[in-house]
Amino acid sequence: MGPYKVIDADGHVRESMTALREFLEPRWQRRNLFPNDAWDRDLRGKLGAKPEGPEDQLAAMDKDGIDVMVLYPTAGLHVGNLHERDFATALTRAFNDWVYHFCKTDAA
Repeated sequence: MGPYKVIDADGHVRESMTALREFLEPRWQRRNLFPNDAWDRDLRGKLGAKPEGPEDQLAAMDKDGIDVMVLYPTAGLHVGNLHERDFATALTRAFNDWVYHFCKTDAA
């Protein structure tokens, strides 16, 4: 395709709830993180891939010929539905820390 880069400007990362908890303060770790996210995003396993981590995400990008992806949260989009400001702030901070570590896998 020549010297052009393929950029996916609307990619979504599948958050690992277990990994997100590692970045939360202890007082928040036992909570249900995104209680309003009950959406079946892969139609019971029939739709697309579910990358389990950064290596899977990079492999899927390579398979699809994507050079760069702008990542948005998936479950994290529901942070605005949380009514407790302190918890929403802690969870947002944990997501940012988690996605930083997720993305630095390909920083080389």
